[in-house]
Amino acid sequence: MATITKQNSINPRYRLQEQRGAVMVVSLVLLTVLTLVGITSSQFSALEEKNGR
Repeated sequence: MATITKQNSINPRYRLQEQRGAVMVVSLVLLTVLTLVGITSSQFSALEEKNGR
């Protein structure tokens, strides 16, 4: 089992797949955070508009 892992870590194609997976996870997290910030700010601005009237 250790030889399979060692061979996979040397294989550049396997390493590229790992990096793509990591990039996808980071991108999804950032997209989720930005979406939550956008929703929160729009709700806050709607609340401010109601209070301003």
